Amino acid sequence: MFNKNTIIIILNKAWKELQYIYILFLFVPYLLLLASFSFFSNVITVELDEQSFFESKESQDLAGLITSFLITINCLFIMGQELYQLVKNPKTYFLNVWNYIDSLPIVSAMFPVIFYLKGHTEDLHESWKDTVMISQVCAAIVLWTKFLYFLRSWKRTGALIRLLTEVIKDMLTFLFILLIAVLAFGDAFYSLSNSRPKEERFTTGYVHALITTYLIGLGEFELSDYGENNLARVLFTLCTIFNCVVMLNLLIAIISDTYAQVMATENEQAMRERANIITDVLSFNFFKRFLKKRNPETFMLIAMYEPQQDFSDEINLSQINTSV
Repeated sequence: MFNKNTIIIILNKAWKELQYIYILFLFVPYLLLLASFSFFSNVITVELDEQSFFESKESQDLAGLITSFLITINCLFIMGQELYQLVKNPKTYFLNVWNYIDSLPIVSAMFPVIFYLKGHTEDLHESWKDTVMISQVCAAIVLWTKFLYFLRSWKRTGALIRLLTEVIKDMLTFLFILLIAVLAFGDAFYSLSNSRPKEERFTTGYVHALITTYLIGLGEFELSDYGENNLARVLFTLCTIFNCVVMLNLLIAIISDTYAQVMATENEQAMRERANIITDVLSFNFFKRFLKKRNPETFMLIAMYEPQQDFSDEINLSQINTSV
């Protein structure tokens, strides 16, 4: 569908009209939120003696208030957009993964800002400090991940973003099988380790055994940890063959196959992502107010010739399909 010239012409024309709205009301607020939160988490919340950006505590506090205000304004603006989409399409809202990427930064970015504005971050219980830190980390990851959403609109990056999403979908079954393999070998390593004297054990617990199994699959291991335990060496060999050799090569094959499928229709995938962006912009009635008013007496005419049979002398004009 998205490789048809008619569709490409319509999408490019629609994108040309909506591009400035998309940049002004979606991309710019996101950049402001990303820049202000990065400055907040990497400069404002850092102790004065551990950074050289500010010379006094007063200037740091003033910058913190301004940055917190910018974060709050942008979060409220994005929250308004998400609430509008949720009210308008409550059934399909939660089925789109990009909506989660839009919503998570609002909560995770505002959480540490609220505690900062209260001025009680130093008096918080250690558990609350950890919660604020985790929220700050999640906000940083999700905010930078959201950059991929905006890369969908440009032709050169749209197909690559589509490739990334398709690879993740195709990897789900692989990850499930890998999880079973990690659990199987991790359980075996843990049982074998517990059967040995305490000083000869090569795992400190069940979670450590799972982590060790996962690292073996990545090629990171230390054979001397197993000492002279021949059964542990046999188990280690089986784990390296299956997790490190078979599973990793299977993953490469899956990614290569998905890459070939997506890049074979690169232009079509780029147009598909652009169509999704146009749909998102047009879903906001507020944005439509900023569209240029069209003359109702003008319209776009697209004429296409699709030959259905061989005409030796002249072209039958009835074969020309027009789409308005």
